[in-house]
Amino acid sequence: MLLKIEVMLQNKLWRASEKIKEFMTDEEGDTNVISIIVVLVIVLGLAIVFKDKIKELVDTLWTSVTGNATKATTW
Repeated sequence: MLLKIEVMLQNKLWRASEKIKEFMTDEEGDTNVISIIVVLVIVLGLAIVFKDKIKELVDTLWTSVTGNATKATTW
């Protein structure tokens, strides 16, 4: 009985180690991850370059929204 449990555990450990090896060597989807990282770097770079313009745009939009909201609530 104990030998049977030991063999079963060894079998499960072997399968788990095979799955881990397969996961570590599988290259499917790597280009997608790299593409996402490149796009994020570009977007962050543009955000840093145009930080002042983005801040002005957000401030203008926020002022417009709050001003219109005040007008809408005061009839």
